[in-house]
Amino acid sequence: QSDSSEDQKKPKKIVRIVLRKPNGDEIVDDFFIDPQTIPKDVDRIVKERIKKKFPEIKDLDTRIICKVIDLKPGHEEKTEEFETDMESAKKNLEDAIKHAPKSKTIKRKDRFGKIMTKIFRRKPDGKETIEEFVEDFKQTGKDIGDDIFAQQDKFRTEMPELIPHKQLDAKKPRKIIRVIIQNPNGDESVEDVIVDSKTNPKDVDGILKDLLRKKLPEIKEPNSKIIAKVIDLKPGEEETTEEFETDPNSARKNLEDAIKKAPKTKTSKKKDSLGKIIIKIFKRKPDGKETIEEFVEDSKQTGKDIGDETMGKTFGFRIISS
Repeated sequence: QSDSSEDQKKPKKIVRIVLRKPNGDEIVDDFFIDPQTIPKDVDRIVKERIKKKFPEIKDLDTRIICKVIDLKPGHEEKTEEFETDMESAKKNLEDAIKHAPKSKTIKRKDRFGKIMTKIFRRKPDGKETIEEFVEDFKQTGKDIGDDIFAQQDKFRTEMPELIPHKQLDAKKPRKIIRVIIQNPNGDESVEDVIVDSKTNPKDVDGILKDLLRKKLPEIKEPNSKIIAKVIDLKPGEEETTEEFETDPNSARKNLEDAIKKAPKTKTSKKKDSLGKIIIKIFKRKPDGKETIEEFVEDSKQTGKDIGDETMGKTFGFRIISS
């Protein structure tokens, strides 16, 4: 069985933002987060995803539909949903969400395999209505979760799934987006986002910038350093790290420009035929000049294998949005 069909059976939590234009056209943006993400973090992610869509909306009559979907494909689906308008959301997003009509849909199978669907609708005045109906999956050919995946396939705007360290095989390849805030006194905070190792560079770039924007309000000390790393890791075999460093003032002023002008470093670690770790460090300055350093480590002497240092520095890890 293929990995993709196996993935479709795993429990998922999806934050889905639908922009419905007056002519009926829809733009759908899905964001996958860890199924164990706490409600407070889900709420923050929802708001960040909506704010991120604002620049794409030209027509103020566009409707914003937000769904948080807890899915166990073929077993159970819970969807919490609200709808608001562009004007209200831009004016005061917290207020718009608070006053938006809410609905919750639960789909479960009974002992005969039929799908029981309950829809709870809650109005701003607190009144609630309940609708209930039954679907026979043998007649419709649609199982729990099929509608969710069908909409993904139609729009193909799925973002890479975020995965916590604890759910990963220690030897499994991974791509880590790491942001380190280094205070003048030497204290550091480290935040990691782990994405699928095949995530394309454009999506990695977007996630990194969103993570940096999220961290900026937390930095109180202007002399702090921001260190960003994108790490491609095959534990025990190979590690490639692309890194840059900037400061909060430059990043707040113009993040794109700060990243562009920041000195860049690329470090590669590979084992030679004797099992020793060959480390190459490529440093690139803003003027384009590059230097290369190379040295060797013996893991038998140091006791550290490729990836040990990276995975050992994961204090402060949280599942966050892109």
